[in-house]
Amino acid sequence: KSTTKEVLIERNAIQPMAALGVEFIAPVVIPASNEIWYTATALVHAHYYKDKFGEGTDLVSNKWDESTGKGVITLSGPITKVSGNAFYDRDALISISFPNSVTTIGDNSNSVFTGCPNLETVKFGSNVQFIGYQAFSGCANLKNVVLPESLTTIGESAFNSCTALKTITIPAGVTSIGDFAFNGIS
Repeated sequence: KSTTKEVLIERNAIQPMAALGVEFIAPVVIPASNEIWYTATALVHAHYYKDKFGEGTDLVSNKWDESTGKGVITLSGPITKVSGNAFYDRDALISISFPNSVTTIGDNSNSVFTGCPNLETVKFGSNVQFIGYQAFSGCANLKNVVLPESLTTIGESAFNSCTALKTITIPAGVTSIGDFAFNGIS
């Protein structure tokens, strides 16, 4: 931030003050309930089937700006889940952000992001309760993951072989962690 007015901050004459630092943090912006935001080196198509994003959701658009690498997938209705092989084998994908309407990432039989070796950052909405079987398995560059407090279940092999992931905090509400959920993480 800047100002054209002069600002004077005086030290207390009786007790010395520690150095003063000011940090401005950009507000967190969350995708609309019918959007998935992503960053990629090329346009990323979802493996689109109606059952992968929730009832009654049809693909409206997928826009990607080559100059910024930013894209947005827009669906006709609120996104409540991201399941099946929705983003399987998308090596151009670098980061992805989900809206707060999403409660489920993956299911018990298919991986969502397996084959996304360049995926580095995942931003979950605040209502994700379930991360399923092999959801992020093999995402070797995945290093920025903050699990939401709403999470209750981490499925089998969910973060298997995510070798760049050095730390992850498990929310207190998690009641189930599947076998090999964090296998291959050092």
